[in-house]
Amino acid sequence: MYLFGRALRLRVLAAFFGGVVYMFSGFLIVSVVFTMFLAAVPWLPLLLAIIEVIVRKQEDKGNRSFQPIPYVLAGAGVIGLVVLAGHPELIYYTLIVAGLYTLVRLLVAWRTLARNTTLTDTSSPEPRHTPSPFWRMVRLAAWLLVMAVLGIGLGAVQLIPLVELLPLNFRAGSASLDQVRGWAWPSRHVLTFWLPNIFGSPSHHQWFDLWNRTWMPATANALGEANRTIFWGVKNYVEGGNYLGIATWLLAALALWRAVRDALAGRKLAGANSLLTVHDSVPPLPRPFVTFFFSALAFISLLFAFGTPLYALLYYGVPGWNQLHSPFRWVFPFTLSMAVLAAVGLNGLLADAERQRDKEETKRQRDWETGRLGDWEMGLLSACVWWWRWRAWGRWRRLGLALWRLSRLLPWGSALSMAATWRRWLLPMAACSGGIRPATCWPLV
Repeated sequence: MYLFGRALRLRVLAAFFGGVVYMFSGFLIVSVVFTMFLAAVPWLPLLLAIIEVIVRKQEDKGNRSFQPIPYVLAGAGVIGLVVLAGHPELIYYTLIVAGLYTLVRLLVAWRTLARNTTLTDTSSPEPRHTPSPFWRMVRLAAWLLVMAVLGIGLGAVQLIPLVELLPLNFRAGSASLDQVRGWAWPSRHVLTFWLPNIFGSPSHHQWFDLWNRTWMPATANALGEANRTIFWGVKNYVEGGNYLGIATWLLAALALWRAVRDALAGRKLAGANSLLTVHDSVPPLPRPFVTFFFSALAFISLLFAFGTPLYALLYYGVPGWNQLHSPFRWVFPFTLSMAVLAAVGLNGLLADAERQRDKEETKRQRDWETGRLGDWEMGLLSACVWWWRWRAWGRWRRLGLALWRLSRLLPWGSALSMAATWRRWLLPMAACSGGIRPATCWPLV
């Protein structure tokens, strides 16, 4: 997740925060009992990072040819590891999310290249015989398709027996759409986004009696049934784990608000990199499409996880999906989306902090440059005050005589140095005070 954040050009702290949110999310914490989840879930952000790097390098190269062979091989290895994890549902989620992100990313890159190509053609009088940006994106999409095919081929030893088992699986036709939707999260489960243990926790086996001030063991529930845990949720704790933290929600909302504000303000992004910059020394901000894409993905994931009628698109439209009886597993793409949005929101706060810091440094430097004259004026005023005091006390005469007597005791070189000092600085001041006349003292040097 950290690498994906850096691929999106997030700051180090923001990318690190996104990785922490993803790694310590409630979904992954409760899924520790399923080793297949832990073997497959971490690879999706890395796959998205590889896709982002491939498309952005094509943007940087413009309309020139680009062959992302090393990145294609790396992405194929990542897909192969997801397939070898052995969980078909997570394979679906990984390929669907990666496919949607690839589609949106290619569209954004096509618009960027088309705009840059138009600007280049209008400024250059000579016609260029180069492929159009559309065909560049088609070639890049072919490379990404090759990456997916190679990845699935790497995991074929795990995937082919699974495909052979699908027609013989007892899940085929065992549950209707209404039944599957009934196994989704209930509407009241939305409270667990902010209070994860509002329905109790199976790890709690005792409760504190406020009246007796003692811990009492859990022996029965409200219906009198034997129960050794304090949990009354509709979904079990593993299937309902979705907690991400209050800060994650606030930062995600901030990221969405900033993206909508910028879109309404009509901020236009130009250039191959099309990036907002705060200061020359400040790293660029991620593109707005990142916020909009993952906001839409998070919203759609929630619609599927809560069993809305939209789930029929998956049940009837995706082969084999009718055998997956767990719509609540859409918490996986939701967790990924919220981690990215929180990282983008924190990145915006860091950008604002750096902008404010740069403004303060600029103001401080400007005040110092304009305030140097005031410092000199204060120094001159202080010197005049001290000069008046020395003149009033008559110490200039005594100091001059003492230095002259000291110069006679020192070697000749030191005497010349002291005499030069006497001539250049002390005698004029003494003359001003009415003590020694400079004309009578020139023979000293």
